[in-house]
Amino acid sequence: MKNLITATACLMILLAFIIQFTHSQVLHMKLTAADQAVAAFGQIVRQEGCISQTSQKKLKQELALLFQCSEEDVNVEGNKAPVLRGTVISFTVRTTVDHVIASALFWNLRQEDNRFEYKVSRNVVSEYTGREP
Repeated sequence: MKNLITATACLMILLAFIIQFTHSQVLHMKLTAADQAVAAFGQIVRQEGCISQTSQKKLKQELALLFQCSEEDVNVEGNKAPVLRGTVISFTVRTTVDHVIASALFWNLRQEDNRFEYKVSRNVVSEYTGREP
């Protein structure tokens, strides 16, 4: 009987680690996709010479879908006025990522401790010439 109780407890802990490993792999894929979305956003900002409403909205939608949050939770800061070729454009993208630990209640973690801030700051050089295509 002691062996059964011990085996059950060990199996529960082992399953918690397996679930967390799988969850960490999924989270890593989401972060990689978010980095790619920010890089694509940076190329659009470079071409347009500023952060436009459409590019900002598209990035917010992508990140909100990836991290399962609202678009209001995604914050994009940077230059909104067009600048000419050769000028450096800086922008920062940040949002809160929830559910970092898959079985937080099993490990007795509060919801406030089970999150981190995704923050990316980038600089791109404008290629905007001031002429419409």
